[in-house]
Amino acid sequence: MWPMRCEHSLPLDVQACLSRALALQQSGKLAAALAAYDNVLAEMPLHPQALHLRRRVQTAMAADHYRRANRLVQSGDADQALAGFDQALAFDPDHIDARYNACVLLFGQKAVAEALGRLDELVARAPSFARGWNLRGIALMRLCQPAAAYDCFLKAGEADPHFADAQNNLGSALRDLGQHQAALDAYRRALALRPDFAEARWNIGVALLTMGDFARGWDLYEGRKALNPAQFTPHANAWSGHEALAGRSILLGCEQGLGDSLQFCRYAQLMQQLGARVVLAVQPPLRGILARALPWVRVIGDQDRAPDCDFTCDLLSLPRALATDLATIPPPVPLTATAAQQRSWRQRLPGVDGRRIGIAWSGNPAHITDHARSTKLALWRGLIAHDANWFALQKDLRPEDADILVLFGRIRHFGDELRDFDDTAGLVAAMDLVITVDTSVAHLAASMGKPVWLLLAFTPDWRWLLDRTDSPWYPTVRLFRQHHPGDWAGVMGDVAAALRLWLSRPDAGGRKPPSGFARVRRPAH
Repeated sequence: MWPMRCEHSLPLDVQACLSRALALQQSGKLAAALAAYDNVLAEMPLHPQALHLRRRVQTAMAADHYRRANRLVQSGDADQALAGFDQALAFDPDHIDARYNACVLLFGQKAVAEALGRLDELVARAPSFARGWNLRGIALMRLCQPAAAYDCFLKAGEADPHFADAQNNLGSALRDLGQHQAALDAYRRALALRPDFAEARWNIGVALLTMGDFARGWDLYEGRKALNPAQFTPHANAWSGHEALAGRSILLGCEQGLGDSLQFCRYAQLMQQLGARVVLAVQPPLRGILARALPWVRVIGDQDRAPDCDFTCDLLSLPRALATDLATIPPPVPLTATAAQQRSWRQRLPGVDGRRIGIAWSGNPAHITDHARSTKLALWRGLIAHDANWFALQKDLRPEDADILVLFGRIRHFGDELRDFDDTAGLVAAMDLVITVDTSVAHLAASMGKPVWLLLAFTPDWRWLLDRTDSPWYPTVRLFRQHHPGDWAGVMGDVAAALRLWLSRPDAGGRKPPSGFARVRRPAH
């Protein structure tokens, strides 16, 4: 029973209304109880019991809306769920979990700026709420503000010293600020706080690989499999690198993106050199071009029924199995366009005098780091002004780029004519130079032996290492790096200077890829 006090001094109708509000509250009719308390407070705005009980009703109604909103999240109705969280906050502005879940929901809808605005209010109301600071830091990371994100993760760690996620994210902020050893230390603290923290373990592996420590990095890079167990089904016959392959069969399964498959298919040929019968499962767009390049390997689609093999191995686990270090990286598989494709593109590019430069300014928008590694086409204006023939090597345009393409008027875009990688390879074959952000086009062109100028974010993908302008994975790649986070203008300035020099050379082109395989450490049998 709710406590009641005799209020003999109250007018009879106010006392009756207060009693009625209490009865409604006790029976769970909260909306009606709230209206009755409002009637009491309309007569006596400072009545302490009415104010207190009205607040309790509001808290209960906020809890109801919060529970309903969470159920709507589970059912996938994001818009109604967000409205539900807002209704909860209308009744109880200090309902921190409702504020937090609304931010999580907005973040999941990629409304990062709106989520950040709400997170500002959340941490102002609850400065000791560690999860709020942590999510605010994640939002700032997504908006390419690692310094501000770093401060948030520090505050999250101060609010909860045992919060492993905050330490892990602090590591990522430090990584994006170029402090790679400090990042590694933070990841290790996260793993110490939570020994089964798969993401922290994987981040340590990525950090080590980025720093060129392949000996320790490959082992921890295997942590990616714990992050997505549905993708990486454990294999009873997984090849570890120690089992003899001569006369036996092995199934190599692709993983991650198209660029990864193009980069690591080189190991399929190496398996064949070790005496194995190799089956390589790749994404369908790559099947044709890789089947031509690897005639002694059976190339199938990754959704095709795979034959029974003696061993299986995920493609990006092969460097670990073979103890690959910087000195023993095998050369890329030489890719080529079909003769028919080359003829077709020569016919579509008739009478084009001068240097041909292919460009790709953005990659897969669904990639987790797309916000950092893709550019806006508008940033290429100064580069495109140079006297050359410019061709888009990417099929898809983002909405903001379509008008810019027309405005520039100097870039030929073939759109739907680039149906698969064979079409793209045919176009790349006609280029003298390829300038691209970190996307599969870079791997394709580099594997074709084309000179590739690769534009990298301040924190690049691990495979491009640190503080170097060349790549041990591709001999014809030249790396152009941001000088500080988000500095695409600086990159464009560096590329423009290099391009002026390149265009002045009568023999502009790139180095030819070496023939044969580099020395590769063989597994012990």
